[in-house]
Amino acid sequence: MSEEAIGILLETARSGERDFPETLEGRAAVDELLEAGYVEVYQPSQGDTVFTRQGSIQEAIEVQTYASRPRLVITSKGQKLARRLAPHGAT
Repeated sequence: MSEEAIGILLETARSGERDFPETLEGRAAVDELLEAGYVEVYQPSQGDTVFTRQGSIQEAIEVQTYASRPRLVITSKGQKLARRLAPHGAT
């Protein structure tokens, strides 16, 4: 597994989900993770609650912004691997 894929896996495991990376290397790493079953793609709809920072107006804006973007979601298989790869207590 590439270094980029490990970084994306660990970041996704910390919060449970994340945006797709914008770089070619990041997208190739996501392909690696998807093929191995460590992450899944989630397409939230307008009414879904998605992970956001705490805050009033900023949170509402982020929910609306994120609602249309596909997200990466960690699987239980990915969570197990992330626990083994992460420094102790990081996930």
